[in-house]
Amino acid sequence: MFELSLPAGVEQSTGAHLPGTREVVVCVRGRVRVGPLGEEAYLGPGDDRWFAADGPDGYVGLRDGRALDWVLYDG
Repeated sequence: MFELSLPAGVEQSTGAHLPGTREVVVCVRGRVRVGPLGEEAYLGPGDDRWFAADGPDGYVGLRDGRALDWVLYDG
């Protein structure tokens, strides 16, 4: 599990994880946009997003945000 600090207006991205990897992000504070590039979801406190993490994904703070991020590897 990772804690993500996402200041407003700051965009972060990651490369692909291993094939079959899944990710779940739960917004704890603020408002964030997360998910596979081109398929991001908007989250507020208590919202979550599950997605395949075997491609590039991004994280953006829309309002200073904090989120928890689990990366689940297959096998």
